[in-house]
Amino acid sequence: MATIMFNKSRSINLPMTIPFPNEFLPYLMTPLLILKISIAALTSYAFIRRFVKTPHMAFIGALLYAFSGFSIYNIFYNHFHEIIAFFPLMLIAMEELMINNKKGLFALTVALNLLISYYFFVPSVVFLIIYFCFRCFTGGFKISPQSLICISIESILGVMMGIILFIPSALMVMQNPRVSSLLFGYDMFFYNNIQKYGLLIHSLFFPPDMPAFPNFFPDSDAKWYSVAAYLPMFGMSGVISFIRAVKKSWIKYILITLFVMMFIPILNSAFNGFNSSFYTRWFYILTLMMALATAISLEKKDINLGFGIKFCFILILSFSLIGIFPKKQDDSIIFFQMPKYPIMFWINIAIALSGIILTHILIKKRNTGKFYNSSIYILCGFICICSIAQLVHGSCCGSYEAYEDIVERGLNCRFDLDEKDFYRVDTFSEQSTDNWPMFWKKPSIQAFQSTVPSSIMTFYINLGTKRDVASRVGHDEYFGLRQFLSVKYIILHENLYETLKGDPIPPGFEFQSHQNEFDIYENKNFVPMGFAMDQYIDSKTWKETRSLDKDRLLLKGVLLTDEQRAKYNNFLTPVSDEQAAKLSNENMLSDANMLKRKCCENFSHNSYEFTADISLAKENLVVFTVPYESGWTATVNGAPAEIENVDSGMMAVKCSKGENKIHFEYKTPGLIESFIIMMLGIFLYILYIIISKKLAKSNPDRFGPRNFS
Repeated sequence: MATIMFNKSRSINLPMTIPFPNEFLPYLMTPLLILKISIAALTSYAFIRRFVKTPHMAFIGALLYAFSGFSIYNIFYNHFHEIIAFFPLMLIAMEELMINNKKGLFALTVALNLLISYYFFVPSVVFLIIYFCFRCFTGGFKISPQSLICISIESILGVMMGIILFIPSALMVMQNPRVSSLLFGYDMFFYNNIQKYGLLIHSLFFPPDMPAFPNFFPDSDAKWYSVAAYLPMFGMSGVISFIRAVKKSWIKYILITLFVMMFIPILNSAFNGFNSSFYTRWFYILTLMMALATAISLEKKDINLGFGIKFCFILILSFSLIGIFPKKQDDSIIFFQMPKYPIMFWINIAIALSGIILTHILIKKRNTGKFYNSSIYILCGFICICSIAQLVHGSCCGSYEAYEDIVERGLNCRFDLDEKDFYRVDTFSEQSTDNWPMFWKKPSIQAFQSTVPSSIMTFYINLGTKRDVASRVGHDEYFGLRQFLSVKYIILHENLYETLKGDPIPPGFEFQSHQNEFDIYENKNFVPMGFAMDQYIDSKTWKETRSLDKDRLLLKGVLLTDEQRAKYNNFLTPVSDEQAAKLSNENMLSDANMLKRKCCENFSHNSYEFTADISLAKENLVVFTVPYESGWTATVNGAPAEIENVDSGMMAVKCSKGENKIHFEYKTPGLIESFIIMMLGIFLYILYIIISKKLAKSNPDRFGPRNFS
């Protein structure tokens, strides 16, 4: 699951991979990617075909959408392609409902898209509202009480039928501090980094930089943010020409609206739940609208593409100056080195320029029969060149080595370690692959996983260290955290030791063995999971302890709130100032040795529960370093026990003197409720379809197809 949880994940597999074992996933990525891009081309073709006269132009538009910069950029995020593939279905279904009065399809596509991704459902809904408003405003949709009632009912039914994963996910995600981070003041209207404006413009006219290697605007602070919307070969030439030539069109109004929204932070954040993070992961919507505009521009001979071609040509040449301008390095001024990867910079310039030149050549053949075939062949070749350039760049920047790390040292690694007790491992992720332990099926304190319980966030925040999309505890800090979180082994690649400054091995760990090109160090002061605390830490002592020592303090006592201290002060005593001052490495190891004498026995767990036994000399709190969540329930000796949120995010239960059998069980909050809503939605959907058919038969003129243009 998360960084300090068990090794079994509660996250949902990708819809298309659910039938397959997890071990198959790395080998399924390529065939599934082919399938998803093919579906994206098919669904976008069906959508674009509604607005062009010939299937040829719809096919070109579908290729532009399926292989857009957004699609190629996000190959790393392979689960993004599900929404790219199925999003056009919602627009098609809305058109069918509002134009041809075909009921039921819109609700099904809403449910499908919500099931696929609750995250991408938010920008999709925002755009559906924009789309609906402009289609109504320009007369494409004829509004009547009946049509408004139908689309409202189907929207609600679609959400109900697809809500099974949404409510549990929303309940967890909404607790994350990152979600509540909003924009205020000038940040609502202006990006605080001016390079972001350049990056947004770049995303429309150039093939994307690789997510990990920003090149045109490396200081834009937008790694991995999916700022990519380039249409292969044609770029913005067709879009600009369309906007200039067409006076009144819902497509034009939507495109202008989307361009405005991307440049104004508060409007851009509307696609991200008004979160302050600079994400443009709604650009799959933008690329679909751009592909549609380009297809229409190519088809309509009265639209002069010359202006768009010239505009793109001039802008691309202007951007090329980035590669020429000087920069200061140390005390020297150097030219042709402003981009971080100059060779790739000029390759992308050449690709964008050649695309515009090829577009200019093809447009001259627009009145001939060779235009379509020539466009398809050249566009397909251009798509291959763009994609290969990205792959080669990634390989040159170390992607092959990363592949070796993940596959050879991940899937194929098996370690001969003591499995008698539950334990966690550490891999020093700041110098290695983040999620090695997930492949090894070892719980770890290092993990790249952004969707985690909010208690993990608060735990690290209160320690004074960073926790955003990953837990990355440095090798030279928070030594006490390794003891507190039951780290038994450090698994360090044999070449890594020399790259770390000083002695990278925390106190208390000793070399144990060498396996699979890894050096393994064992914690001689290992604290098993579940331990009793005789003392508590008050807020004053916690605040006065410096951040780098707070993890050591957690080995002396349990951090309680004022209310908890009042509840348990009859058997817990406070950590004294003298004790709180003794936080050296020697004291840390001594505290760990004291703590391991008061630990649970027979600790066992699976993906939804854990049990443990402990014998106590007196009534006490037993702490488990498992993230606190509302879905947990606990019993002690069969009787319900109150779970306390201690240590700013961990769980504890009160146990009595003598033998105690502790049992924790997890049930996903909202899952039962969402299942009931889903089943009710399915029932109401069937009822809605039956009633609609009966009404259509009884009054065909009113409820039959309307065929508005």
